[in-house]
Amino acid sequence: MIRSGAKALAYGTNTVSSAINPQLWTNDTVEARADGGVTSFGIDMSPDRSALAIGACMKYSDGTAHIELAEYRDTKRHGTAWAADWIAQRWSKTAAVVIDAQSPAMVLLPELKSRGVKVIVNTTNGMGQACGRVLDMLTAGTLKHLPDEAQPQLATAVANATTRPIGKSGAFSWNKAGSDIDISPLVACTMALQGAWTTRRNPNRRQHVMH
Repeated sequence: MIRSGAKALAYGTNTVSSAINPQLWTNDTVEARADGGVTSFGIDMSPDRSALAIGACMKYSDGTAHIELAEYRDTKRHGTAWAADWIAQRWSKTAAVVIDAQSPAMVLLPELKSRGVKVIVNTTNGMGQACGRVLDMLTAGTLKHLPDEAQPQLATAVANATTRPIGKSGAFSWNKAGSDIDISPLVACTMALQGAWTTRRNPNRRQHVMH
């Protein structure tokens, strides 16, 4: 696990600044997720398609949220179909499932649709909104997460995430500081947060009487 002890990360002769202030990230740590919110999921896959991440976001009625890495698996060992099954099992109690249009995880779209899951495909503008929201909420102390020790893959992604500009409006998306870094856990959690804030689906609206 790579700890976010410093804001500057050295790769060869280049030094880049991590996008997420490590002190802010540490300050927003909680030992356990609070209950009582509505859950959304985001899915992302590393560019080399070697790992698949499912991020979760629980949004609360007071406008705060909690993000965590729900699942992270090696695709060479486990494949990808498991993710569609995993999401489908939870769909009835889920507010949103989001995949970015540029993500290799888009390969899961047909499998999710065949299981009755309605996926929100995130746009470039949506990515800018989502990444900005993560930083804004961390700064405001309204976005919580589990300790790094409990989620080493997410901790590594956060510590090594940089930004890449989108267009000329100041929007940005996550980028990675080194070729050996996988930021899909962070992207998946970011997509889950985006879904929580943009979905109109309320899984608590209807109560199913049938068993």
